[in-house]
Amino acid sequence: MPHYVILSPLESPITYALFGITWLSCLFCIWVGIYFYREKKGPWWLLIAAAFAFPMIAELTICLLHGLPPLPYSLVYPEQTIRPPSGPEDWHPPGMARTTGTIITSVSRAQWSFYPPMMAVALGWAYLADRKKRIGNSSTAQT
Repeated sequence: MPHYVILSPLESPITYALFGITWLSCLFCIWVGIYFYREKKGPWWLLIAAAFAFPMIAELTICLLHGLPPLPYSLVYPEQTIRPPSGPEDWHPPGMARTTGTIITSVSRAQWSFYPPMMAVALGWAYLADRKKRIGNSSTAQT
């Protein structure tokens, strides 16, 4: 049975950077979705916010159910000893002993995707365009 190990930010700085970028992008997309919904741009903006909120909630839930903080982690499997097969094809020179090997397997896990950062850039662009349009409309309304 594997056990969970939290990755160190000093040993895996790229993993932590990608993890942080993903989470910040998701939070930004949620904020923009709620902002546009409150500005009466349409209720479908709540669907966009939910599309980013649900995976984050699922990741948090899975980590907390395993008793881990929501940080990048690694699954470390127990050591496995491998012995070479015996048979005529397994010939070794006389006087040399047969060898065995040990394999230690681990799998790192961090929430990362190209999608949230790309969407954050697109939604940030939409937010800035909307803000620029609002400022332009308010200045022409005052004159």
